[in-house]
Amino acid sequence: MLSARQRGQWNRFLLYLDVESLLRANPARERRYLRLSEEDRRREVQDFREQLQQQTVEDTINVVPDSYEIVRTSYTPTEGRVVALLRFRYDNFTEIKEYTYFLRRENGYWEIYDYNVTNVGTE
Repeated sequence: MLSARQRGQWNRFLLYLDVESLLRANPARERRYLRLSEEDRRREVQDFREQLQQQTVEDTINVVPDSYEIVRTSYTPTEGRVVALLRFRYDNFTEIKEYTYFLRRENGYWEIYDYNVTNVGTE
């Protein structure tokens, strides 16, 4: 997923995301989503997918890291957790963030349904 994001391979990047769960992880978006009809919910998920791709939504999962390192992976047959250090290079410093991705395995493949971000520091 991270390599696909670095290369701008949006179809591959989005393949690994449970976009509906990520949309609903934000409390304000969740409240709005719950008030919608089933048809409007599908449209809302599609709109969110497009916003991620166009980078018009404030969401840290679609930010492009300069580099990354997988620190730890743990999983059961249906749930997984991946901890990665992502580095974001700016003009005078590099920001380091620890991302913890939470995954579910359904229909034979893994999808990220939630994540946490912790600021680690700078270099």
